[in-house]
Amino acid sequence: MQQLLAYFRWSIISIIFMLFVACGSTENIDSSTTVTDETDSQMDQTNLQTGTTDTSVIDSSLTGTAWRLIEMNGNPFPSHIVTTLIFNEDALSGYNICNDWSSTGGFIASGGSFDVPVVRKTLNGCLYASLEKEVTNTLTLNTQAYKIESQYLSLLNEDGDTVLLFTNELDTSPHPPIPQIVTDQQDSGAFFIQSKTKWQSNSIEITGEFSRTGNCLRLKNELSNVLLIWPSEFSLVENENQLSIVNPSGDEFVVADGTVTLTGIELYPPDTMSGIIPDECEGPYFVVTN
Repeated sequence: MQQLLAYFRWSIISIIFMLFVACGSTENIDSSTTVTDETDSQMDQTNLQTGTTDTSVIDSSLTGTAWRLIEMNGNPFPSHIVTTLIFNEDALSGYNICNDWSSTGGFIASGGSFDVPVVRKTLNGCLYASLEKEVTNTLTLNTQAYKIESQYLSLLNEDGDTVLLFTNELDTSPHPPIPQIVTDQQDSGAFFIQSKTKWQSNSIEITGEFSRTGNCLRLKNELSNVLLIWPSEFSLVENENQLSIVNPSGDEFVVADGTVTLTGIELYPPDTMSGIIPDECEGPYFVVTN
């Protein structure tokens, strides 16, 4: 009988001990999880509301300066496209082809170190979506340092190579990268492609053979074969199976094999020109300004 009572007491004690241990473990796990979830939620809300944190550091010599991108990964950046980097007191911002952007969370632009891990942007549609994404990725993923030489700002990767080169000598005001382009087709089948608005970019001269290729008007030389896009004040006339371009002064020159020099802007091919320029008139493109 005594053995039975002793066994009963030991069983009761064991059950109480196991319940105590189990209840204590569950409380610790739940409490830890709840605190972590609340902390993450507060951090996300703070970043979304303020855009910056106390970890942001900026060199005073950079504050208030604005720069325009002219080269990316060793290649010239299209001159008719505006992408900028602006240093404010508590954030970085700019305009990337079609959208405004700004830094989100902490960033560093001081003492030669450069780190912008996250940016947010407006969501305007863009014909240059892939190029816009490449700029953003290069800025946020591949830059670790900066240096300033004269009017140039270089952003460098971990190997010390310049991946983004900016200048403060060009206009940094945003403007549409693609002014309105329209296409008319002549009775002969030739396409006359025109820009309806002025282009804001630096012009260059190009010399080559001006001729009709299929239904497209092109200029070809040893380095390139460009499709020509004409200003709205120019016109294409057809007379006895002969095509001629007429400028605003009434001067006429024939579309035939021959060397001409034109002033204009190299148009970087957008991701898609479907519905704007006929598929058979493929790029690269050259917008004639004179």
